[in-house]
Amino acid sequence: MEKVVRKFRSFDEADNADDEYYRALSGDEKLQMLLELIMPENPDAAVIERSARVYPLSELEEHQDQADIKLLEKTRPPRS
Repeated sequence: MEKVVRKFRSFDEADNADDEYYRALSGDEKLQMLLELIMPENPDAAVIERSARVYPLSELEEHQDQADIKLLEKTRPPRS
């Protein structure tokens, strides 16, 4: 993906230029841009990260995680 820097006099002008740019792209070009944004640089790293998140924890680790969760819940700001 080629990176281009442009200057605009207003936010509306910039938004309109973005709209025109994305309207001019084909569906394949839009899909390619999306895949570049969401795919990791190293696909094997994503597999390792995912397996680390779903790997079962031992009892000791579960207790430590529960304590961490309780601490986070206490310090979390109230939802509005």
